[in-house]
Amino acid sequence: MDQALQVEASGGLSGRGCFDGRSGDITIYPDSDAASGDWDIFLASQMFRTAGFEAILDTNLDEFGTAPAPLRCEQAAFYTGWYSLGHYNDTFSWNPGAIGWHLDSLSATSPRTSDNWAGGALGRGIAVTTGAVNEPYLEGLPHPDGALRNLLEGMNVGDAIFRNTQWIRWMIINVGDPLYRPFAGGRPLSQ
Repeated sequence: MDQALQVEASGGLSGRGCFDGRSGDITIYPDSDAASGDWDIFLASQMFRTAGFEAILDTNLDEFGTAPAPLRCEQAAFYTGWYSLGHYNDTFSWNPGAIGWHLDSLSATSPRTSDNWAGGALGRGIAVTTGAVNEPYLEGLPHPDGALRNLLEGMNVGDAIFRNTQWIRWMIINVGDPLYRPFAGGRPLSQ
């Protein structure tokens, strides 16, 4: 909560976005089934870049921190990626107020320990995360493209994640200040 207040008082979230897809050139696949996760990640990276931020999009099977993927994501403000079941790869330096989550079935099994993505990220300084305590299937996880769009429009974290989660209160937990507005005045989504 302290990070959220600090970021809101300083004019908004700053830093880069790190987006970890898996399918190479996603544009050759339809936005359905497993490819929909990569489409969400790809579209979120494009929105973040369009809003004036640096966005790093990795599209190979290896996750951030594992070559040939980028080895680090420094000054991260926003992250989304997949799929490292129940594991946090400590490759980020989180800016104050950072928001991020991993699309995997066990990403938040225990937010108080570092043996899952959400717990590891919280232990390393992320301000807001969301994830699954058990298998929600891809369609049950919060959609990063829609949530990021709503955040860039000026919405608070709680509403942005709520609007972009298909099944409320089913296998998903959210951690962080739900009233936090990282872009209170909104950011233009076109330049």
